Amino acid sequence: MATVTIDVHDEAVNKLFSRLLKKTSNLRPVFKDIGEVVYNSVIENFRNESDPKGIRWQALAKRTIAARKRKNPGMPIRILHETGALEGSIHIAATNKKVTIGTDDRYYATAMQFGYKPKNIPARPYLGVKDDDWKKIRDMIKDYILK
Repeated sequence: MATVTIDVHDEAVNKLFSRLLKKTSNLRPVFKDIGEVVYNSVIENFRNESDPKGIRWQALAKRTIAARKRKNPGMPIRILHETGALEGSIHIAATNKKVTIGTDDRYYATAMQFGYKPKNIPARPYLGVKDDDWKKIRDMIKDYILK
């Protein structure tokens, strides 16, 4: 295998590389910020009753609406908002290597995100990164590394 070795003897370039190494050795702060951006978008999905692409969730079944009206007369009927538990369970976990935005509710959350055919529950995706968020995320990474 042929190799080329480049020695840099420029103080400004060496300082830049040192800063780059220092910044990339602890990415938790930028991952936490990225998590906040995505978290806010997920909460917005609940408020707008739509998926990360902005597509409205399928309406509730008539029998579901009727049951909710009987259970809580006068309360507004919103999709994935009967108790607010799912939305309230969304959290961020940032480490030096990644950020995770999600919920520990494995069953209900999974059924809502992907649907559940045995009970005729349609998918109502709420987790995901919006297209608009990608530019923010790229800018955050760039700013973090270059500042």
